Amino acid sequence: MKKITTTLLLIFLFSISVNGQNNYDELWLEVEKFEVDGLPKSALKIVDEIYEKAANASNSPNIIKSLFYKSKFALTLEKDAQLKVIKPVVHLNNIDF
Repeated sequence: MKKITTTLLLIFLFSISVNGQNNYDELWLEVEKFEVDGLPKSALKIVDEIYEKAANASNSPNIIKSLFYKSKFALTLEKDAQLKVIKPVVHLNNIDF
């Protein structure tokens, strides 16, 4: 009985983990689609959403990826965006990975 309970618990936890990653994957696909369509403002909105979600979940791979994309779109959309790009990177020191 204990083995069955443990197995079911592991399957449940694994499915939650996989489902959470799929949600990020879906959001990144939206970003890619907007980028290909030449809609950097729309892509940036989704990237901001991913960043907030990843920061709240301490998901460091998605935090870093979103910062790269935020800087890419900020440099595309705004004229003097270099300082705006650097500030979130400096903020990474305050996040526990």
